[in-house]
Parts: sequence; structure tokens; C-alpha cells
Amino acid sequence: MKMKNLPYALIFVLVAFSINIQAQWNVYDGSYLPNEPFIGQPEFVKGDVTNGVTNGPEAVLATTVEDEEIPFNWILKMEEYEGNRRESWQTPMAPGNFLGITAVMRLKPTSEIVNIYNAGNTSVQYGFLSIRTNTGRVDMHVKPLQGIYLEAPAVSVPLSHNDWLIYRLTIQGDAVKLYLNENPVPVFDGVTDKTSSSEFIRFGPNSTNDMHGSMLDWLIWDESGAFAPGEGEEIPSYLSTSYVDFATSVNEVNNQLDFELTSFPNPSNGDVSISFVLREAGAAKVSVFNAVGMKVLEPLNASQLTAGSHVVSMNGTDLPQGVYYIVLEADGQSQTVKSLIFK
Repeated sequence: MKMKNLPYALIFVLVAFSINIQAQWNVYDGSYLPNEPFIGQPEFVKGDVTNGVTNGPEAVLATTVEDEEIPFNWILKMEEYEGNRRESWQTPMAPGNFLGITAVMRLKPTSEIVNIYNAGNTSVQYGFLSIRTNTGRVDMHVKPLQGIYLEAPAVSVPLSHNDWLIYRLTIQGDAVKLYLNENPVPVFDGVTDKTSSSEFIRFGPNSTNDMHGSMLDWLIWDESGAFAPGEGEEIPSYLSTSYVDFATSVNEVNNQLDFELTSFPNPSNGDVSISFVLREAGAAKVSVFNAVGMKVLEPLNASQLTAGSHVVSMNGTDLPQGVYYIVLEADGQSQTVKSLIFK
């Protein structure tokens, strides 16, 4: 079986035996199937199932896969492309009057579900997270390039993306807040009108009305309060918190922008020509980020460029091989292309 970031796991085990302190976060790190936990890891049982198909003890729609961007990282991949099966996972919480619940996850869609959506089928989703307590209930559905739908309360949050994002969902009584990419300003702040007779966290393909394709890196939750980013316990340092936080991410339609961006060759050895077209004159900046979100190069930072075509050289031959994101910012907008460096 796989274990994410083994050195940290070993340190955690040693500390757990030496001092009797329990961390606030419950951590599912995506390196094992939800029904096959390591010792001391959260165990999940099936929630929503399809009788005769997914109601057995084994995982049918979920597998663990290696992360293509972060070495030694494992991800839970959940796929249901027929639209007639469901297999969600839930972990119970101890009954009680909760001070609040905080759940955070790092998630992106599979390429298959994005292709299905791009082909014209909008009955798709890649994110489902439900928090249910005796004082309130909230269900979150995430759809590729469409947005976030919160069920109970019934509200949609516009969001156009298809890359890694971090979602933080909190509930305290009937008060619900949703945060993206650890920005302390919530994208939703409201109340739910539903309660639940059970207390649990649930995720995964939950509906036979939508096809599902998700890549879940990790899910953590805290049963001691509803915490905004920067409050409560920090996200464990061994979990990747990188994300693509741009107005337009790698595979979005670009005709809404005032510029166009390409890179060549791709893949490359790090010596890259970055071409872009500005439809209007103005300031422009080109930055390069690695797979964990750190800026590694800034090939261009110009206060004024003319409208038209421009080419910028990127000398990344000293960078290690891997996945990089080239980001063009101009006129208050941004565009990103993914660049692969092989050596």
C-alpha cells in the first residue's frame, strides 16, 4: 500500500506514541482507498450506492493513481462515465452539539469528464462534499467550467476552471461559508434551511443524474469549529496546497480575453519562446510557476507594450524537469498555459 510523504508519516507515528495529543484535523490523504485505511487513518463506509453494482464492500468506481505533477504523491481517482451508478464515501462523526465543522479538500476534474462536458453533455460533476449535523446540512456540487452548486441552501457560485483548487466549506448551526484557495473572503456566506438526523462527512459520486470524474488529492476536516482560512489549525505541511488561481486556467476558452498566449516548443528542454498577442496597448507581465505554485521565473514585466504580437524568451534550462505554468497578466486579466520540461 502507498503512503504519502512517508517521512512525515513516520514522524507523526513517533510523536503519537511519545505524547498523548490528538490533532484537530482528521486527514484523508488520497493514498489509499477509502475502505482500506492504514493504521490510525480515517476509515470510510459507503454512503450512496447502486444496488447490485456498487453496494459491495470493495471500491468499484475509485482507484489510487500516481500524481503526474508531484513526485511520490498519490491521488484518489473517482470515475463514473455511464451516468447510472453511484458510490460515495462517508465517515461518521461523534453525535453532539457541534461548535462547527470545517472541511477542506484539494480537487480537480479528470480530463475525461472535461472532454465529456466540452462535447456538449452538461450532466457532469467532479466534486461532491456533504457535511451533515443535527443543526444543519450543506451539500456542495462542483461542475467543470460551470461553477459550484450548493444544495441546502440552493445557490450557485459562478466559477470557470478545470484545474487544482482548494475548497473550504464550513457550517456552524445553520450558517454556511465557502472559501476558495484559502482566500479569507468567502465566495458564499449564508444559511441552510435543512438539518440531518445523522452526523457525517460524505464525498464522491453521489448521483445517477450526473456522470462523475474527479481527482481528490486530500480531504481534511475539523469537528471543533467553523474556521476561515488562517484560523484554527494550519493545513498539515505534508499536504500539497498548490492551486491554479487565475481568471483563466489552462484549458479554458480564450475568446473572452483581450490577448492570446502560446509557448513553443512544448515539451522543451527549458529553452522556450513565449508568444502572445495584445489586442490593446498596456502593461504586461509573464511569470512561470512550478507544480507546487512557486514562482521560479519572471521573463517579462513591462509597464507599457504596444498592441500586437510579442515574443519573450524563457531560459529555463536550469530548472528541473517537470510541469510548469506560464502566466500572462495584462489589462486586469490572466491566461495560463502548461509547459513541460524534459531533460
